Amino acid sequence: TVPEIRIYALYFRTAVYLAWAVVFSIALFTPVKPWAWYYNLGMLAFSLLGCVTIPFAVWIFLYWRKGSVREYYLSSGHLYHAGAEDQSQSVADRLFDGLVEWPRPIRWLEYYYPFTLAGTILFASAVLLLGLAFGGTGERVNIYALIFSALSFLVLGLLVLDGRIQAFFVLAVELGWDTSSPLIARLDSAIRVHLAQSRTHYFYRYHFGLIGRLHAGRDASMYIRAEGSSSQGGEIHLPVYLPLCGPMDARGKLMIKDVFGLTRARVGPLMHHRFTVLAPTFPGKQPIVFRNTSALESTRRMHNADEEKYYMREYIPGDRLKDINWKASFKFFELITRISPKSPEESKLLHVEFRNFHSGDTDTMRSILHLNYLKSWVLSFLVQAKRDHPEFQFQVFTADDSRILESAEDIDQFARELAGMPYRRMSHYTHALPPTQEKFIFTTPYDSGLAQSLAGQGRTLVHVFRTAFGTSGQARLVKLLPAEKDNPWPGFWVFRKDRTAAAAGGIAPGSSIIEEKLRVRLI
Repeated sequence: TVPEIRIYALYFRTAVYLAWAVVFSIALFTPVKPWAWYYNLGMLAFSLLGCVTIPFAVWIFLYWRKGSVREYYLSSGHLYHAGAEDQSQSVADRLFDGLVEWPRPIRWLEYYYPFTLAGTILFASAVLLLGLAFGGTGERVNIYALIFSALSFLVLGLLVLDGRIQAFFVLAVELGWDTSSPLIARLDSAIRVHLAQSRTHYFYRYHFGLIGRLHAGRDASMYIRAEGSSSQGGEIHLPVYLPLCGPMDARGKLMIKDVFGLTRARVGPLMHHRFTVLAPTFPGKQPIVFRNTSALESTRRMHNADEEKYYMREYIPGDRLKDINWKASFKFFELITRISPKSPEESKLLHVEFRNFHSGDTDTMRSILHLNYLKSWVLSFLVQAKRDHPEFQFQVFTADDSRILESAEDIDQFARELAGMPYRRMSHYTHALPPTQEKFIFTTPYDSGLAQSLAGQGRTLVHVFRTAFGTSGQARLVKLLPAEKDNPWPGFWVFRKDRTAAAAGGIAPGSSIIEEKLRVRLI
């Protein structure tokens, strides 16, 4: 998987650092015979493979099998200890979270390593040319190989030195995440980082690299890489495309790179932040019909005791003088007052159920996309209903709890919580639902308890909004990874298979069910 590949890459990179010193020594002291140089390179590659695989296997085995070794690593600060809430993650996710902090020498090498991939190739080529210059046939030195090798070392050395000098003087630069703009799934977004104004030297730019893990569902994650640059600080934009909603753990690092892409210089420590990727709302206006709004439960805008006293003191047209709760130490013959600018008007309370129920233990690509579409559906319903009917309030029930949304700010807060709601392995609510005359239910085909819930509604007017499986051309096509986008890396969970859909069940006369058929594709 991707996290394991990254761990292998870190070990491979560390081994390459050590191998370059050996290669340089061989290039200087190799015999003049032509076969000796290539023989030494072959032996170096063979030993490099052993240096990478053997320590990695032994270290991982001891960490997972020996409790004393694991406690030593954790207590000495060599490893980052994942919390108890992370113990239910997969092995790959625990490798990404728990083993990301390597021993200090390896972290030191990764921090101060001065070359990019292109610079690494150039440095290796320079070492090879230096060896060929002194290890060729005959007694004479290959002057062309020596000149190209010396020029490569000179250019790389000057770039590395200038980059490290700049990094030393900008260590105290202020750097922070910009969270003012929300990240929305399936839309072109950007992560912004604020950097204090500080110009770089010629041929250099600030670069901010980000690696993130998007929690798309139960035992399902996506991995994101992004990078942005700036020549004089200010705001650095990191364009990202996130196909799914949910919480995203990100860590970033600031570097100074040359415009040729050969060297780099790290500045400051790693930065960590948790973003919330919101579900998108539907772009068009959806048809919403409230057939029984007169029977909706009414509620008054009484938020606290101070507001209640305010309404009791203020005059409302139709009140008599003795009805006003005005306390004084003497008797009034005439009372002059004003009409309350904010009357306790009645509001309508809508019953909304978000049934994020699933009978399985793990999520698949199809089930995650169905849940993401349902989140957009219920969020669009709330936003549009509040915009068209400002007096409406919503009592929303989820698998975990219930809440009352009174204002647009409450809906925005609920959208952040909704983005991180996964499936729950259950078929009915564990908390009691109050009786109502009309309700709006949002669910997926993985809800096995929907039929039983609808059978017990009685005369309640029910509106069911449900996603369904579609295979024909009339179904809506939903792609996880659009070909025209810079997509993140998914895990092997995209190849899982799930079970068939559950029956919708019967509903009361006059009720309605709206199904949105989805055709899910990976690419």
